[in-house]
Amino acid sequence: MEVSGNGMMVYIAGTTSGPANNKMPTIYACQFNSTLKVMERLILEDVDIIFPVVLKRMPGYEYLAMGGSRHILIIQFVGNHFVKLRRIDNVHQDFIGDMAWKQNILYSKGLKESMVKVIRFMPPLLPAPTQAVSQNVSMINTTPTKLESSTITTTPKRYNNFTANKIQFDVYGQLEKVTVSKNGKLLYVGGANGVNLLKHEDNGDQYLQLKNEVD
Repeated sequence: MEVSGNGMMVYIAGTTSGPANNKMPTIYACQFNSTLKVMERLILEDVDIIFPVVLKRMPGYEYLAMGGSRHILIIQFVGNHFVKLRRIDNVHQDFIGDMAWKQNILYSKGLKESMVKVIRFMPPLLPAPTQAVSQNVSMINTTPTKLESSTITTTPKRYNNFTANKIQFDVYGQLEKVTVSKNGKLLYVGGANGVNLLKHEDNGDQYLQLKNEVD
């Protein structure tokens, strides 16, 4: 669940029953008041994400990242309608537990993985928050890091190539949640029994592990 930038809408992700009684991922835009009146609904054909687990809006924009099983969908709410902009395949091995935006960077965490994925949307092609967005959004590149161990390259249907790198580190506790500081310099990853702190270096797109702490 997310709230629109102007506070007028609430975005809710779930499933609806399809033709063969299968579950179809669905996103709703509802009035953010006591009625929760549905203003728009988009039923997605991406049944292989199983069901939406996490929904995050990019601050300053009406871009929504929806994560389910393995894949991430990027959806925009514009002109009171949803538009599916792209699908990023096989970002994670299983269900996506959490995501966090910092400007044009999307961090994501898989439930069964001891790493964080970093996807960077190219800033020159992002419009101003008040402008409409075409479906031909920018190519995605991920942030190279000191801690990366390998690179995955895929080609999502209908869109440009992109690369996805892993940030791996000495893990404390269960990696369930990810969040980023307001200035974008610190990345917190943790859950039960511990927290891990990574710092984004000023001299490049790299991350340095600062601290691991057990509760």
